[in-house]
Amino acid sequence: MATKGRGVLPEQFGTAQAGAPPNVCENTLNHALKKLFEQNVFSFDKRRVHDLRGTARTMLGKMGFDDSLAKHCLNQQAGNRVDEIYNRHAYFEERKAAHTKLGEWLAPIVNGSDANGNISFEHADQLMQGLHNLSPRKLDALLKACCSIKAKRLFLWLAGRHQHAWLKHLTPENYALGTGKRLLAKGGKLEPIWQITVPKEM
Repeated sequence: MATKGRGVLPEQFGTAQAGAPPNVCENTLNHALKKLFEQNVFSFDKRRVHDLRGTARTMLGKMGFDDSLAKHCLNQQAGNRVDEIYNRHAYFEERKAAHTKLGEWLAPIVNGSDANGNISFEHADQLMQGLHNLSPRKLDALLKACCSIKAKRLFLWLAGRHQHAWLKHLTPENYALGTGKRLLAKGGKLEPIWQITVPKEM
């Protein structure tokens, strides 16, 4: 099925038989991502499907799962050759739990919101964590055009929290950030620079 079959797994190296429906190859999804970047749908630098595997393994570690289990989840070799020979356990239930937790983390990102239509501070923070390669020029234009004072202040606070290099190239004085304090998290703490309330645990 992986080489000359009709559908389930990728066709390799363009070996599809004449007249057969075209199957995806190992680069199909990468080409799809490339087109999205060309259309400026994304502005970060994760341009290959393989990069998503790194994101998954990083998040599994952050969620407290053992790195060996994270490797099993990605079908990577965990341990050395001796471990592979002596340990035949498939870790199915453990992998199932890890994938379920990862799916729960991804759901609000994929859907754009939680059940109430809101993105949590935690998920906004996790999203910001990976935005290392944003374009300062594009960000500058977007922040100038943004009409929400709260959104702009929160964005700048999150960027500073993760110490992104592009932040120093922005000009907050040109973003109409308003005056006074803004309540974003009830019962939270006041962030002194941007004058917004954020969750105490952050």
